[in-house]
Amino acid sequence: MRKRRKMNHSTGKNALKRQKAEAYIQMKIAQLNAGEALPPIRQMIAESGIGRNVLENCIARLAALKILETRDRSGIYLSDCSGEQDERIIDVIACSEIGYMSADPNTYARELVNMLLRQSAPNGYASRLLRVSYYAPLEEYRELIRRYKIRNAMLIMPHCCEIGRIFEAENVKHIVVLPRYYPSQGPAVIDAPGMVTRMMQYLYEHGHRRIGLMHTVDLGFLSLTDLLRREEYYRFMSERNLRVLPDWVVHYSTDEKVLFPRLDAMFGSSEPPTALVTFDWILKYVYDYCKQKSIAVGRDFSIIAASGQEPAGFVPVPAAVMNSVRDTVELAWKLFLESGTTGNGSIDYVDLRTFEGESVARLPAGTGKRASGLPARC
Repeated sequence: MRKRRKMNHSTGKNALKRQKAEAYIQMKIAQLNAGEALPPIRQMIAESGIGRNVLENCIARLAALKILETRDRSGIYLSDCSGEQDERIIDVIACSEIGYMSADPNTYARELVNMLLRQSAPNGYASRLLRVSYYAPLEEYRELIRRYKIRNAMLIMPHCCEIGRIFEAENVKHIVVLPRYYPSQGPAVIDAPGMVTRMMQYLYEHGHRRIGLMHTVDLGFLSLTDLLRREEYYRFMSERNLRVLPDWVVHYSTDEKVLFPRLDAMFGSSEPPTALVTFDWILKYVYDYCKQKSIAVGRDFSIIAASGQEPAGFVPVPAAVMNSVRDTVELAWKLFLESGTTGNGSIDYVDLRTFEGESVARLPAGTGKRASGLPARC
């Protein structure tokens, strides 16, 4: 009995090592374009803390699947996949990409893509990451399918339905994940409806009536999702006969020189808001502004964010309505595996949940007054 337990424990440890190696190599692959090399094996051992044999076995398996190509005295390269088709390779394609794959690795989009890649091996697939710019012609997707002989795909955040139709026409088994439009057929994982409404309801229940919004609608870029979120804000305020001053609705920016003057205008309005609805990837800049202006978050001013995971690294911890990255990935894989070759699948979303945090002050019901003596103009 003791020997059996020891063997099971050893098998479990080896499986964990293989999973860790797979996740690490997939992370490195995600940073490469076809034909580019992985770092030297010694560097990867030092970075990952994984043994040489485990890493080399993982690389050999991916080479057998033609994901990687080993060249004597040269290195290990991401294959251009010009060989035979392989039904056990899945392409995770960052569609309509405008910098979201080059941003902070902790952002929702990066976490989503990395987790989808990591879950490929447990689901019996080898994976690779491809990217297509928002500005690229739609024909580039068809060229990718033919160049890489794509048979399976996860389309991340496509901005229009024509992208999915190209994959359908080419008989590629695929799923659309968080499209910026509403899909007419599945399989697809969409953004949960009512996210902004839920954040505002949370603020409303804490006594806030003067609520600002940092919106993400970019002129010239198609995104029904962002438009609907902004509409939710105005609808919520209108249905409760609450005023909205022009400076309360702020367009986001990750450039402090652009964003901070907009926040100055918001706080400098005749009746500044007591709370702000925003998104996790903009939180850092809002917190930096409040720190610079000596505005105490959670006391002088309240913040709630949409997030893919429990917010970390902020003081005080932000309140959030969470659209879980992990749950989104699990649902995407479930729908993909259940679907047929094309057009046979469900359209679904993950349930939202509220994370309390410490960034929302409770105001006297209906007064909209600040919880402390912050001046009306900051």
